[in-house]
Amino acid sequence: MPMTWIEPEVLTTHRGVTVYHTYKNDCIEDRMTYWYSTDPMDSEDFCFDVRELPVPDGVEPENHELIIAHALDNDLIDLADDLEVEPEEPAVKAVLRDDQTGISVAVDLAPWLDEASAETIAQIQKADWSGNEFAADITKWMDIRDYRVAGLAFRHREQIQDDTYKGVVIQAADVDVEQYLEENHPEKYGKALFINRLAVKFDGAVDEVITIRKYVSGYMPIPEPEFQECLVDEDTGELNETAIVDLRSDIEFEEKLSKHIRDKAYEHLITEDGDHGWEVTDSEGPIVDAVEIHDFQ
Repeated sequence: MPMTWIEPEVLTTHRGVTVYHTYKNDCIEDRMTYWYSTDPMDSEDFCFDVRELPVPDGVEPENHELIIAHALDNDLIDLADDLEVEPEEPAVKAVLRDDQTGISVAVDLAPWLDEASAETIAQIQKADWSGNEFAADITKWMDIRDYRVAGLAFRHREQIQDDTYKGVVIQAADVDVEQYLEENHPEKYGKALFINRLAVKFDGAVDEVITIRKYVSGYMPIPEPEFQECLVDEDTGELNETAIVDLRSDIEFEEKLSKHIRDKAYEHLITEDGDHGWEVTDSEGPIVDAVEIHDFQ
């Protein structure tokens, strides 16, 4: 009976090196628990037993991903000739520092930002992306995802006898954080700006002379103090979600908003499912599927 080769499952990828599961007698249904390989063909020269690798401080023995990441960083695993551990290139550089123990570790804040809510991002933005208000939450989140943070947390618990991580602070460049959020999570970042009264929520439409229309919505930053003041209800002092109605009476603001809506409409011509978002209209309403747009980019 002919055999078919199936690529093994991936355990983890760390700094450009992919680590694969291995299988007893090459049977895909009999995956081994402790043996892994950096070679998808399962060459014996590049197989290893994770139990023989050192376990970093604070890392559970069952967390094979972090044990292997530590080993790769310290050249403890044999790699094929065409593989090498790539330099670390964090998307958002940050530093966690424990003022109680004096330990500091460099981290990539991007994975945490990917999962953080707009409300959480708004709160940490108020602290200029630094301080200790959210450092404890970030430390707990990264504890099982980064062996260096696990070590910092372990030393803190060991020396301070405290698992609240009081005294741990985080430092990140606001430019790096905001650029990452703008490029990767524009809607979430826009909502965070809105919560902090630095943007208005808008709904608008762009009409063209050829009578096609596209509805868009989102957030537009407003750095001007005179516009920001309109975001607060004079009677209650609360965030005024209808402030855009009042602001549109200002010619300068209306021009900025109109340009922002237009730019938003042309940001993406065609989505992955082929929908371009534009509709042709006449006096009786939309004419469905009456326009085709091809994105030649």
